Amino acid sequence: MKISRGDIWLTNFDPVVGCEIAKTRPALVISHSSYNAVADTVSVIPISTGRFIKSFHVYMSDMKEGSHAVIPQLRVASKKRLIKKIGEARQGELDQIKERLIRYLDLRK
Repeated sequence: MKISRGDIWLTNFDPVVGCEIAKTRPALVISHSSYNAVADTVSVIPISTGRFIKSFHVYMSDMKEGSHAVIPQLRVASKKRLIKKIGEARQGELDQIKERLIRYLDLRK
């Protein structure tokens, strides 16, 4: 299965612990495509319609109204959790996500 950065996959997040985002929902693949080709896991950001925090979330325009990538819920997921590809993020959304990841992880020099 080919999985690329920017793909949006319907992903099964259960079971979870504590306040992790749960259930089957869309998730944005953020790990590099070359890594995805050889690894058994991918890094994903869940997409939700729940509470929005402007500094750490990014609206996803081609998803259900009010959907946003929840940057602080970034996680590694087994490829077995990926059910089917349902779309792709726009380049502008990926750029915003990159900036918010840098802020969230405090990666600026």
